[in-house]
Amino acid sequence: MKKTFSILLMLVLFLALPTVAGAEKNKWKAESYNFSGVHKVIVTDIEINAPDIYGYIPVPFAQKIVEMALRQAFEKYQIQMTTTDGLNHENETIQPGPLTVKPTVHALGKWSEQKEAYYETRTVYKKVVVKHRNHKDTIVNVPIDETIYHPARTVWHAVANLEFIVSSADGEKVYMAMDDRERVEDSDTSGMLSRICNDLAEELSHN
Repeated sequence: MKKTFSILLMLVLFLALPTVAGAEKNKWKAESYNFSGVHKVIVTDIEINAPDIYGYIPVPFAQKIVEMALRQAFEKYQIQMTTTDGLNHENETIQPGPLTVKPTVHALGKWSEQKEAYYETRTVYKKVVVKHRNHKDTIVNVPIDETIYHPARTVWHAVANLEFIVSSADGEKVYMAMDDRERVEDSDTSGMLSRICNDLAEELSHN
């Protein structure tokens, strides 16, 4: 009873954690569960949410892309991955033993912001040759202020925010993670998604 209450309390605290823009990861892992014996996982239907980001453009076919990234990550750590959709088509039943992974995509896409044109003044050093009467020249660095014009431009932000809740065969929560990543001056989410899924597979492959 005390163990169940502790896990429920941890779940409440975990879901209450704020999502921070940038590279931010919050996770919880059950110390009592033997992750080194995990050789198979079942991934449930991937839930897709829309973030509250102005001008957000989601990645097309996000469910399939996330499923593929997870499958590649688990294969890397020699963990067999099955989806609940695949079980339904194969008329299989979920056997005791595998972990169940519930992924939720809170963001997987890009958004842009407009940077206005501006001028920047900065100091640069230029070499100047100073001639002397003894015919010996001296080279000195002279500070000079330069004004540089930066034109208006569009800045892209790639965002990937995924949540994973992992349960054992008896329904106990054994691992939870919220992984939120962002790359400025980029619109490709594939690298961030791959690292997020690899981190999950690694966590589930050992204690």
